[in-house]
Amino acid sequence: MDKPETADSGFLEFQKAALLARSPLECTFLGELFSLEKFHADAMFLFNLVPEFSMAQWRLGLMYRDAEGVEQDLVKAFSFFEKAANQGDPRAICDLGMCYRHGRGVEKDVKKGVALFRQGTDLGHVTSIYDLAIEFLYGEDGVEKDEAQAITLFTQAADLGHLKSLCRLGLIYRTGLASVPESRDPLKAVEYFLKGVEKDDPKSALYLAEMYLNGEGIERNVDQALHFFEMAANLGLAEAQRILGIMYVQGKEVPIDYEKAAKLFQSAADQGDNYSRYYLGVMYENGEGVEKDELKAADLFQRGANEGHSFSQYSLALKYLSGRPGFDDPAKGVFLLEQAANQGYAPALAELGAVYLQSKGVPRDAQKAAACFVRAAEMGNLAAQANLGYLLLNGEIRAPADIKRAFHFLHLAADQGFVLARLNLGVAFYHGIGVEKDFRKAAEFLHLAALQNDDRAKTALKMMYSHGQGVAEDLAKAATFVSSASQS
Repeated sequence: MDKPETADSGFLEFQKAALLARSPLECTFLGELFSLEKFHADAMFLFNLVPEFSMAQWRLGLMYRDAEGVEQDLVKAFSFFEKAANQGDPRAICDLGMCYRHGRGVEKDVKKGVALFRQGTDLGHVTSIYDLAIEFLYGEDGVEKDEAQAITLFTQAADLGHLKSLCRLGLIYRTGLASVPESRDPLKAVEYFLKGVEKDDPKSALYLAEMYLNGEGIERNVDQALHFFEMAANLGLAEAQRILGIMYVQGKEVPIDYEKAAKLFQSAADQGDNYSRYYLGVMYENGEGVEKDELKAADLFQRGANEGHSFSQYSLALKYLSGRPGFDDPAKGVFLLEQAANQGYAPALAELGAVYLQSKGVPRDAQKAAACFVRAAEMGNLAAQANLGYLLLNGEIRAPADIKRAFHFLHLAADQGFVLARLNLGVAFYHGIGVEKDFRKAAEFLHLAALQNDDRAKTALKMMYSHGQGVAEDLAKAATFVSSASQS
């Protein structure tokens, strides 16, 4: 137990004295040291030497609650917290309050939980003050909401140096609270976030970075923003690492640097950040900042998909629908698309609609396709708007064709530069589908699509210039519309 290979003679003497005297304070202190070094069995032995000492009871409660060297047992944890709380230990009172508040090891009783937070607050216990403030801030489960009182309590805890309270006050003053109009004060927010930064709080650094980047109530300062983003990232905050990674990929406020981005995404992904897994997967897919590796990309997408991350489910689905060697599994692709679509991810809904329209791994079903397109189109997805417009225009999902709605969606997508919508509008005006034939308007939309290198639009314009439809007859001009396939 004495770990002689690492202990010096002074520590060994202290250990022997504590064991012989069974001094509650010394045994507990020694147990804390062993616990910090992950020698949990030794720590538990020492705490159990002084089972009536409140500090030892509280520490045993933590070990059973957090499964430190023992199997988690919330009932035992509750029992130890209760024993220590009955002796007036403020930390145990707070943890006992959490047990009642959330029903951990005992039947849920919010009223008892809040009463214990009040008791801890009266004793000046800073975590109890914070927990009571949270209750007043949100006012859930029968607790009366009191935002002004919440601010008072957060301030009380912050004045005692409580890190979470400093950050929480920064957030409150950053955006304000509805019932306390004067609570929006960006300068106060900066003040509290800076106090958090002084204590190496990565979240305070992140929020401060966002304020400087966006100029929220303070002068915009990109250099300061980057300084605090980097600080938060270096302190290990996955969210900051991801944001910085995106900035380096997009070249926003910093030069594009795919290698830096990949390293940042990797650090965040190692902490289980699914968005970073997705972005890193995209980088492996494209060989940006890392060596191209489709298997690594698929593995990263799969790990995110397993945890229900819609971006990852969608990207993995596209791989299985691509038909490429090793990934030719349309049924699996459709399954993953459905998972992402069920979470309301617009690109997945649009792709699932296209799958039903093109009968990829499923029978063709225009009604199901339209249902997907409608949801995605209402979220602003351009592909869905263009495809929905096409279906409505052709009357595939309603008879007669819903012309007004069709043109609404087609124009929405076309106005934002979506080539398929421009092509479909050109075709509609050329053939008089749902509108009177208008070769001039057809040519306008087909020109826009051709500028985006759409071969179908080029072919149509070649014919129109050859026959003077909507444009002056010009065989030389017609010859300029060469498809990509012909050029290669």
